[in-house]
Amino acid sequence: MKKILFLVTANKTNFFIEIEKKLSKSYDFFWVTPSETWFQKLLDFGIKENRILHLGKRISININSNEYVNSIKEIEKFSSLTINQIVSMDRVLKEKNIKKSKEIVISNYLAISDFIIQNSIDVIFSEQTWNFEIMATIAAKKNKIKSFHVDGVKVPDGEEFGRFAFFEGFYIDKIYGTVKPKSEDYLFAENFLSFYRNKEPNTSYYKPFNKKVAIKKNWLLKFLRHLYLLIYDRHDYTRRSLISIVVYNLSRLKNYILYRFHNPFDSIEKLDNKKFIFIALHKQPDSSVYVCASDYIDQLAAIEALIKKIPFGIFIAIKDSPHAIGDNNLSFYKRLKKFENVYVIKPLESTFKLIRNSECVISIGGTVSLESAISGKRSATAVKKFFSDLCIDEIDFYTTTSEKITQILSNKPPSDKKIIDYLAMIHANSYKGMFYDPTTSKSFSSDANIANIVKGFESFLNESS
Repeated sequence: MKKILFLVTANKTNFFIEIEKKLSKSYDFFWVTPSETWFQKLLDFGIKENRILHLGKRISININSNEYVNSIKEIEKFSSLTINQIVSMDRVLKEKNIKKSKEIVISNYLAISDFIIQNSIDVIFSEQTWNFEIMATIAAKKNKIKSFHVDGVKVPDGEEFGRFAFFEGFYIDKIYGTVKPKSEDYLFAENFLSFYRNKEPNTSYYKPFNKKVAIKKNWLLKFLRHLYLLIYDRHDYTRRSLISIVVYNLSRLKNYILYRFHNPFDSIEKLDNKKFIFIALHKQPDSSVYVCASDYIDQLAAIEALIKKIPFGIFIAIKDSPHAIGDNNLSFYKRLKKFENVYVIKPLESTFKLIRNSECVISIGGTVSLESAISGKRSATAVKKFFSDLCIDEIDFYTTTSEKITQILSNKPPSDKKIIDYLAMIHANSYKGMFYDPTTSKSFSSDANIANIVKGFESFLNESS
């Protein structure tokens, strides 16, 4: 019987629990949790304690000097990253004492490695966001087993078309699967492309995460809960500190109020009749930058470097994620607007209108570059993504040249045939269902969506056996 290891993945863990419930007769399931809270939840769901690795109980383990050095060498060998890079990729550990953070990394690596070997694990599923998840992937590589990041394909999306896939490793640069598209995949691709260009739908996670900045009634309850967890679950290193959360929310509220008095944003009409490149910002912290593009964690510095390479006569439209309203202070936007050819567009303006009117869309690695390509426009990313074949090129924001930008702007956008081939490939190698936080939307938590996800996992496990 194949042995499956699930890593606790915040509220998406509920999908994994449903999968175990439905497939427990066919597969043997094991778990890794970073927190006492989820450890207790797993026990409450009927999962046996000997099937769970609780990392919070391992943190205090003493690591001798030889083990410390040898573990770092192993981690760096099987990840091609330095230990310092790995710490910087975790939004919680990067704020802690570097020695303490390295000890946590090593402790997680050793514990997960032992657990994989002791239980003869065959395959690992998770979301590659936190350090322990990355350690699991590195341990899996050392032990020659697969570790998959489970995520939506972004486009196609929605209740009717939404699909999810399995990505090997933590960069989300390639969908795992070699199924050749069939006639039904091409039919889906053609119909979806027509629908997409006519409707220009926002992604399904746009609305659930697009919340107004304001003082919330539940802030006090959340504060008390985090205060409780600070004591009860103090070894959960996937939870930001209480001080950090309070500062973040108050800072976000302050910035939002200041926007009302010193509006840093330009109207989209200022771009009328102008030749411009659209640069989309990422919300941070987020694994799409911290893990998949860690060289671009200082997003402002990276975009400033890119702006300097844009040839004269071309304007630049920069738009923040609508989910990031209030995250950046006024000085952030002022630094961008010091360049005469830059417009900082209101975050809630239509992304599709900017895509339609732009010469090219550039992001570090965001869905907007995929949306642009499917819309039949030029697009580029800073890092390789699973949709990179549709993009004109990859651009290193720091080292690119004006000649490179000019060349990209002279290239033809992807043809409809290329887009249809891509969509057919995605359809053939993905599964119906929306693998997003089920607590944020009824569409994600519906019985139909859960059934689709379970069916997709079962199909994937059968096909990859």
